[in-house]
Amino acid sequence: MSLKLNNFTQQRAAQRPLRPILARLHTAAGILITPLILVAALTGFFYALAPTLEQWVYHDEIYANVSDGPRESVEKQVRAAQAAAGDKELAAVQLFDDPMRNTRVLFADDTLDEGVQYAVFVDPHNAQVEGELEQYGSSGSLPLRRWLAYGHKNLWLGTPGRIYSEVAASWLGFFAVSGVVLWWQLQRKGSGRLARMFSWRSNARASGRLKLLRSHGVWGSVLAAGMIFLCVTGLTWSLVAGENIAKVRTHFGWATPKTVASLEAEASSTDPLSHIDEVAQGAFDSLRAPLKIAVPQDSTKGWVASEVRQPYRLSNDAVVLNDAGEVVRWNRFSDWPFAAKATAWLIQLHMGTLFGLPNQIVLALLAVGILFLLLRGIQMWAARGFAPAPAPQQWNVLRSPAGIGFVLGLAVYSVLAPLFGASLLVVVALDFLWSRRRSRH
Repeated sequence: MSLKLNNFTQQRAAQRPLRPILARLHTAAGILITPLILVAALTGFFYALAPTLEQWVYHDEIYANVSDGPRESVEKQVRAAQAAAGDKELAAVQLFDDPMRNTRVLFADDTLDEGVQYAVFVDPHNAQVEGELEQYGSSGSLPLRRWLAYGHKNLWLGTPGRIYSEVAASWLGFFAVSGVVLWWQLQRKGSGRLARMFSWRSNARASGRLKLLRSHGVWGSVLAAGMIFLCVTGLTWSLVAGENIAKVRTHFGWATPKTVASLEAEASSTDPLSHIDEVAQGAFDSLRAPLKIAVPQDSTKGWVASEVRQPYRLSNDAVVLNDAGEVVRWNRFSDWPFAAKATAWLIQLHMGTLFGLPNQIVLALLAVGILFLLLRGIQMWAARGFAPAPAPQQWNVLRSPAGIGFVLGLAVYSVLAPLFGASLLVVVALDFLWSRRRSRH
């Protein structure tokens, strides 16, 4: 049976000389990169569900005890939070139109990680403090979601750990594309070729290894688009490739427009909080709740109010207000370059926040599907006796138009994602050394 499968793949290889090289690289990289993708998929599964999990875990902090009745002034709520936070510097206030949601008063704290603020939760109906937690990033992640995010992003190792996630993300796209190409080439030519790619039916007399191959190929074809999506969005805010992508976006004018907080005339008040209710009212009149209102840090800056990301909300506007609550500047999402809009949507989709719980379920299922693909790949490798794919016999095929295109594609991708290029060299070198060792024995 194994001989039959080898003959079958060799016939296909003879028809497509580049196939053995692609298959060898797909297999060798799969063996070496699998542990990284395995960790990324496992952590990604829990990270995908984190937005919903934190609603349960921190219910008492997030939700108010009273569902109706008059609200206390924003100033009174903030001063109550300041009393609880001590000498921490006031940074922003997060306000909700939902009477069941507690106000979040955010403070800067130099002892916390970058991007983390100290959040005091205040019941808007009585200005009582209901809890104190750390809040992370523009998504407002609370400690559980932040911990899961760190695990997925860097394995809780800080900046060095980000190398793992970037390598995993960069190879995910390669595996998706190369796997679909290899599987397509194995299908008989003629009508119904595409349908056969997604057919679960296999010959009853097929070997166990051939059945594993069909399962791996079909599932890989089903999940390919999702894997490419995770690759692209994961690289967008990765350590090295993320910087390169940001430079490309800036060069072409695709960067996300920043809200400029400067005022033409300096504010006269020495106590910004005395104006916060007027500012909040002006923000609610101009934007959709919930809102995050950043407190000006000096008299030359205005208040920056922005719409907080919400499920099914595809745009987030921001305004700059003066102490009277008058809007002096807009940053409209509709004015952003399309690339900036698409980046925001794709990142929120990756985080599971763009479409709420359905978004999170799809991401979790995608993570499970990737884990299944890895399992099938390991089983196929075991069925081969833990041997690599057959060594290519015709390296001169790389001089053909298809071969040159293949090499150039890898080179361009490696420039954009240098950690992919570096790990590709490691994979090729280790595969070469492994092959030499096997040939000696």
